Formats: sequence, C-alpha cells, structure tokens
Amino acid sequence: KIVKATSNNTKAINKILDSDPGARFVGEFAIGFNPKIKEPMRDILFDEKIAGSFHFTPGQAYEGVADNGNRSQVHWDMVCIQ
Repeated sequence: KIVKATSNNTKAINKILDSDPGARFVGEFAIGFNPKIKEPMRDILFDEKIAGSFHFTPGQAYEGVADNGNRSQVHWDMVCIQ
C-alpha cells in the first residue's frame, strides 16, 4: 500500500491516490528482463520490459490478465529505468 506520496505537485498526486479505496494498493509490479530493448521508446508496453528496469502500477491490474482482486479506477503505469 502507498502510505505516503510526495512530488513536485504533492496535492495532485494525492488527489489521484485518494480517488477510491483501491488506488493506493499495488496493482502490478514487475522486473524488466528484455536485453533487446535498450532505450525508452515512449511506449509503456515496451518500456516496462527494458532489462534492469522495474514497473510499478498503483491501482487496478489488467482484469483477466494479471487480476489481483484490487479494484480501482486508477491504473497508472510507472517505470524506473536503471
């Protein structure tokens, strides 16, 4: 669960994370292992697979694909590239 969130616009990020009871829970988490993707392509479906990256999604996972039972209107993919 995301307990505390700060940013250069803390009010805005917390408004999103407070939008419903499931928004602060982890919807997805994965580690990227694809050595063929070396640079961000500005397409989340590829960028989240870059070797050495990790992908984190607050809110709801994709239903039927990675459904963890969390329900939220939020699905916010974030990628950290090392």
